[in-house]
Amino acid sequence: MADTKNGRMTVNVTELIDNSRVSGLQRLVIGLCAVLLFFDGYDIASLSTVLPLLSETLKVKPSSLSFAFSITSIGILVGNFIFGSLADRFGRKWMTIIATLICGIGMLMTPFAGSLQSLFLLRFFQGLGIGGAMPNAMALVSEYSPKRSRSFMMTLAFTGVPIGGASAHFLGAFFIKNLGWHWVFYFGSMVPFALCLVSIFALPEAIQFMVNKSYSPERVAALLRRMYGKFTAADVPEAEVRFVLSEAPSKGKVPLAEVMKEGRAGLTILAWIANFMGLMVAVYITSWFPTVLRQNGIPVTTGNQIAGLFQLGAVCGTPLIGRMMDRFTPTRGLLYAYVASVVFVFSFGFAGKSLVLLAIVTFWAGFSVYGTQAGLLAFIGPRYPVAIRATGLGWVFAIGRAGHVLGPIIGAILVAQRWPLSQMFMAAAVPALIATICMVIIKSIVQKREKEGKWDPPTGAQATGGAH
Repeated sequence: MADTKNGRMTVNVTELIDNSRVSGLQRLVIGLCAVLLFFDGYDIASLSTVLPLLSETLKVKPSSLSFAFSITSIGILVGNFIFGSLADRFGRKWMTIIATLICGIGMLMTPFAGSLQSLFLLRFFQGLGIGGAMPNAMALVSEYSPKRSRSFMMTLAFTGVPIGGASAHFLGAFFIKNLGWHWVFYFGSMVPFALCLVSIFALPEAIQFMVNKSYSPERVAALLRRMYGKFTAADVPEAEVRFVLSEAPSKGKVPLAEVMKEGRAGLTILAWIANFMGLMVAVYITSWFPTVLRQNGIPVTTGNQIAGLFQLGAVCGTPLIGRMMDRFTPTRGLLYAYVASVVFVFSFGFAGKSLVLLAIVTFWAGFSVYGTQAGLLAFIGPRYPVAIRATGLGWVFAIGRAGHVLGPIIGAILVAQRWPLSQMFMAAAVPALIATICMVIIKSIVQKREKEGKWDPPTGAQATGGAH
């Protein structure tokens, strides 16, 4: 971790984080990022929560609002590219805060949308914010997490997304019944504004980014003092501390070609496909579930409560799958979760109109579908060096969001044709199966490259496979 020669101390920050206890500051970073991600999840699910009532307000068919879901995803796609590249140049913290602020403004203005065109514009604007906040918040968590528990911490923070989605449905049922559907969006705007203010003062910049960009030793040392109580003010001038990373620093803009180098191309493309298919399934279900249930005679409030179970299952599945990845072989744990997603999504076809069966299947589908999404990000994120991590994750998010665009469109077509509930959601098992096949290939690639010695096997608590 530290090496002193000729009165000059060299500290490897990567090794220091990997070999030290998790400090209060690291827990604060993970907690704040989880709350930021909570409102991203809330924002994504908010439209589906009020969709049947919003269509009545705008006097259009529910299927006419399908582009609102797609334009949100297009905004997320654009936001991934813009904010991912900016963050690798200017830092994760401020890009996360600015993106969250954009989300809050869009949510605040949504109840005032008087036409489809203005609604679409606002949803694109919100998508920009979501697309900027998610990969940068995840990159922050990744850089503050020790290797031995990185998958768990990343999936734990990502749990904020499904918690936010579940809250949108459960709180939406309350707001619709007691205050009106507008409050779904008012609530989703007020708290992020306050959260941005807190983050300005409480959320630190990613320390590995600071070292990579050659921030002054005094600033890095000050942050390490907050984390571990090491490197007092006297240490820096006396020992002339130099902070380094285990990885070489980047220079300038990060092109896509850098993301594909050093054996990462195959994994990256497979991760794109798996994320594309997984997000298609997730948004397909969450976007249209309340509407389809209403068409099948189930009230809006009940439909929102059942739909909330999909997100609630994700809340449980996301950290548990992350813990399995740290404790056992991550690729194997992910593969099991992908297989489970195929089984439970296909099981929608056998639930019929039974609320009990629908609730059970919905919960376990959310458990596996969202768990695989978070697990995939936790797996692929550390595969990218610090210098290109936000860009690499941004591309994974961005390609995945293309599935986010397509899912609502397919759903709108099937809703317009009034497909039965069972057939609509049995169809979602097809992209889930494709994602599972990608995971099988990923597992094979990882095993082969480790045998060839081209990737180092995991160390420490992850010796059973936590770095796969």
